[in-house]
Amino acid sequence: TYITGFGPWGVAPGKLKSPQGMATESLDDGGARVYVADTRNGRIATYRFGPTAGTVTNESDLGRFGHAPGQFWLPADVAVVDGTVLVADAYNNRVQAYREGEWTVFGEAGYGDEDDRFLLPTSLAVVDGRVFVLDIVNRALRAFDLATDGSDVSLEFVDAYSAFGGEVDDGEFWYPYNVAGFSPENGESSLVVTDGTLNVAH
Repeated sequence: TYITGFGPWGVAPGKLKSPQGMATESLDDGGARVYVADTRNGRIATYRFGPTAGTVTNESDLGRFGHAPGQFWLPADVAVVDGTVLVADAYNNRVQAYREGEWTVFGEAGYGDEDDRFLLPTSLAVVDGRVFVLDIVNRALRAFDLATDGSDVSLEFVDAYSAFGGEVDDGEFWYPYNVAGFSPENGESSLVVTDGTLNVAH
């Protein structure tokens, strides 16, 4: 059943321009907060869904265009876990974390599949406390352990998977764009990566 919509196109608070990734956070009143990567407005738009179906309110948006902490250049995706908002700040080649009013920046531009060098990180997912960041140019999927202490956030590099090519059966990437994860109650955690050029989901 269709409930409601929000946006639409514009630059004013609550409006959206080329929105991409989104994430939800359950609230104690039975409602939810929705975070949207409002890509061409250079911000994370936030909306509150009330416990009554169809009630949507725009909250204070996070960030604006720029290169300093808390500023974005075409943010592509957002995730939220235990009060921490994570943003794939694609054209700044980094990941940002927002917690208790403070922004923390991770990564810098660079080639390779080790540590925190990114070139167009477009998607991220959080599974069992581990953050996975997908990088288009490096064709890499990196894993980080997430830790918080008050407003402090840290991401510690764990490992990376990278395979550039067109052999689908070998798990190679050509244009990896989105990653999602799930963790069944009785099984191992898994990730799914879509590839826009090879037209597959790994």
